[in-house]
Formats: sequence, structure tokens, C-alpha cells
Amino acid sequence: MRHTLIKSILLCLLLSFLGTHSLSADKRHDRIDALTDSCRACISGQRFYSSVRFARELLEIADNLKPGTAQLTALAYAGQSYMAADIYDSAGIILNKGLETWHDIENNQPRDKDWMPVYIIHNSLGVYYITYRMDYKKAIEIFTSGLELIGEHSHGDEFGIMGYNLMMAFFIRQDTLGLKYARTLYNEGRKSPESQLYFIGTYGLAKMLYLKGSLDEADYYLQKAMNSPYCNMDMAGLHTLRANILAASGKNEDAMAEFQEAFRHLNNDVQATNTSYLYLSYGDFLSSRHEYKHAVRIYKEGLSIAGKKGNKVFTHNLYKSVSSAYEKLNDYDSSLLFYKMYHSVSDSLFNIKDERAIRELTLMYENTKHEAELHARTKSVHLMAILTVSILIIAIILWRMYRYKEHMYTILAKKYSEIVKRDNYRGKEEQSNRLFREIETLMRERHIYRESNLTREKAASMLGTNRTYLSQCINRNTGKSFSQYVNGYRIKNALTLLSDPDDTTPVKAVAIDSGFCSFSTFNTAFKEEIGMPPSVYREKIRQLAKNRLKEDSETAI
Repeated sequence: MRHTLIKSILLCLLLSFLGTHSLSADKRHDRIDALTDSCRACISGQRFYSSVRFARELLEIADNLKPGTAQLTALAYAGQSYMAADIYDSAGIILNKGLETWHDIENNQPRDKDWMPVYIIHNSLGVYYITYRMDYKKAIEIFTSGLELIGEHSHGDEFGIMGYNLMMAFFIRQDTLGLKYARTLYNEGRKSPESQLYFIGTYGLAKMLYLKGSLDEADYYLQKAMNSPYCNMDMAGLHTLRANILAASGKNEDAMAEFQEAFRHLNNDVQATNTSYLYLSYGDFLSSRHEYKHAVRIYKEGLSIAGKKGNKVFTHNLYKSVSSAYEKLNDYDSSLLFYKMYHSVSDSLFNIKDERAIRELTLMYENTKHEAELHARTKSVHLMAILTVSILIIAIILWRMYRYKEHMYTILAKKYSEIVKRDNYRGKEEQSNRLFREIETLMRERHIYRESNLTREKAASMLGTNRTYLSQCINRNTGKSFSQYVNGYRIKNALTLLSDPDDTTPVKAVAIDSGFCSFSTFNTAFKEEIGMPPSVYREKIRQLAKNRLKEDSETAI
């Protein structure tokens, strides 16, 4: 009897669940509409983390739907919410799934019915590839597809937002070629001065004019943006830009007040890109006033925030600026440490191997051009202009990469040569450990590191100890393994020789003299430690010596 009762209860619960599930299925579309409205309202009000709460429910609904308009809408607004909250990993997964859903249904559904969520997916994915992945080719490809869609439906605000994001690619790269595109946005927006497009146009134009150095004109358009009913979209960013304009105009007190106002508008809902830019700008402002200690603290706070939120847009600028500030404080070790971080991040973010990306983009341009000839001329002109500008972006990035790397090699060589002159890496500092003092003596006075067949066992035998204790001693005093410790001396020896512009010893001979058993091992170890190959380092040292000689000659005259 008891078992029968339990079965009856379970059956009733099952029927109740099925009935509720069927009812919720009938109301899912209405619920999706309500949730997307909530996401839009939160994003518009910069309540990004509140938007994520609604996005989570959208994702739960999307998981139970087949590919179609409802799933596409749910994924689009959920992905946009996660991007706005700087939750990049999840946003990328959601948005790419949304793009796959669109490709599954685009041939079966009317395009007009789906264009808004597809626009959101394209715009948010483009921002994702710039902000988190730093993949500009992919971002341009996605923005281009989205702009083509907007061209078919002619919605001004959406055109403005995506156009602004594409323009920001120029601004982040400090490239004034974006000015022409910013003017296009402004000209479209001024047809309706109370519109969001007008705010985007004036704000974007102010940024590009500031970048160009036209400060009065930049401030004129910025004031228009700050008086817009849409200014609350980025109050921290608006005040940061005004502070930069005032600082560049020499109005430091007014600039300080604007920076303080920008920080007042910072909160958890302000996007990481804007936050990083504020910390970078304020740190640069403090450095210009020679307040280097304060600047270092601000730069480090900016790096911490960017790291926590996974935002990489201004990370390399922050590393470079904190390195310069430490150099002004004569803290060369810290300066070099952060400069190497800048070197590492910049290489990983901006390297485009064998110019493959620009060749692929050119091919994409040609294919799109061929297809566009089948459509109306009015559509193709806008799309081709964007693609042409995109190709110019990549070409300029490649050219700047080459110039930057050459400049970076020169600075690294200069810094290392200064360290060599400064008591040979402070090599004779007193050590408390007797065994360590003995191994240091063997290294500094007997130069045993020059023996290419030097092993841990051999060194331990010289010191009358065992290899395990020797390794522990070295690690405790230096934090390095035996091989790292020995190679450190070998690199120092090579640096001493290569830092002398008059030394003519072949680089391979330098490697052998320093104790390396092969040139390839020396080349790899040197590049890993110093940041460039030994041959390039010697070339930069000789170039610096020639420049100093030339400057001395001109001074004497």
C-alpha cells in the first residue's frame, strides 16, 4: 500500500512538471522579449552586472531551444551583456555560438526578422576580438559583415555604434587615419542632434582631433558630446578625454579637476577599456609633472585592474609608461623588468607573421569587390570604402611594428650597456653564506663558468661538497638552478665583451670564450635574457657609440 502511494505521488509530480514545462514553452518567446528588454535597459544605464543576471536566464532558455530566431535573440543579448561586463571568455563562447546559429538559419528565415540580434552578434564579436584577442583581421572581417547588414536596413544608431568601434581601432593604435571616418559619423549624426548617433559622432570626432593635436577643435566637439542627453553612456571617458585636452593645453589645474571627476564616475559597471585608459592618462599626466612615484602607483593599479578583467587593450602602454617612470627614478632594475614585459606583450599582441594577414585581407577585398558589382552601386561604395580603410590599418600597423622593434632594440642595448658599466651587475655584493661566497669566488676570480664542460658534479668537487647541497645553496641565494646560475655569468661575460664598441672579437668566439658549448645555445640564451640576438646587440652598441661621437664633435665645434 505504501509503495502504491509513493508511485501515485511521483506520477502526479511528473504530470505536474510536464504541464508546467509545456506552459513555459508557450511563454518562452514572451519571456525572451522581456529579458532582452531588461538587458537593453541595464546596458543603456551602465548597469552591466545587473544585465548579466538577466543574461543567465536567457542562456538557460536558449539551451532548450532549437536553432531559430528565439535562440538567436537569446544568445545575442546574453553575449552582449557578458561583453559589457568584461566577462570575455564567456562572451566569446556565447557570441560564436550565436554566429553559428545565424549561419544555420540564415537561408531558412527572413533576414528582416533577424537583423537586430545578428547586428548585436557582429558588433559584440568585433569588440571581443579587438579587446580580448587583439585579432584585428578577424575583428575587421566581422565588423564589415555587420556594416553590410546595416547598409541593407539603414538603422542610424546601429551604424553609429559599429562605426565608432571600428574608429576606436584607429584611436587605440594612435592612428589619425580614423579622423576621416569620425567625420563621416559626425555628419550622419548632426542630421538629428538629439540622437545617440550625434553623441557618438561628436565624441568620436573629439577623440580623433585630440589625437591629431587640434586641441581647441577637439574641445569644441567634446563639449557638444558632454551636453548630449546620451552623455551618461561614458561619463568617465568624457572627463578623461577633457583632462587630456586640458593637460596638453598646459592647463594643469583644470586637468587635475577633470581627472578627479573621471575617477568619481568609476564604478564596477564602467568597462575595463575605459578604466585602463583613465589610469594610463592620469599616470602620464603625473609623469609630465615629474611626480614619478605617484605615477608608478597609478600605472600599477591600472595594470592590476586590466589583469583582473582580462582586458589587454592598453596593457602594453601601461608597461611602457611604468618602465619610463622607474627610469626617471633611477630604478634601472625595475625599469628594465617592465620594459621586458612591454617587449613581450607587444610582440605577442602585434606580430603578424610574414604579412599573411594583409595578403588575406587584400584577397578578401578583391572577392568582396567582385561580389559587390552584382549589387546596387550605392551599397558597394560604402562597403569598399570600409574595406580599403581596413587594409590601410593593417599596412600601417606592420610598418609601425618594424619601426617600434628597431627603436626597442636600441633602448634595450642602451640600458644593458649602462648596467654593465654600473659595477658589472653589482657582482661583488657581500653574501652571508660561506659556501655561496666560495662558489662566487670560483666564478668571479677563477672564471670557471668559461669551461664548456663544467658540470654540477665538477663544481661540487672543487668546493668539497655534494651536488645536492650545492644546488640548494645556489637556489636559496639566487632563486636559480645551477645551469641558470652558470649561464648568467656566461651572459654577463658576453655582455662585457659585446658592450665594448671597439672590441672586434667575432660573436662565435665570444660564445666560446664565455663557456657556451655551441653558438646556437648561446644565441638562444642571450636572446631570452636580453631580448635580442647578440649580433643585433653589438650592432646597436656600435651605433650608440657613433651617435655619441657625432654629438661630441658637434658640441666641440
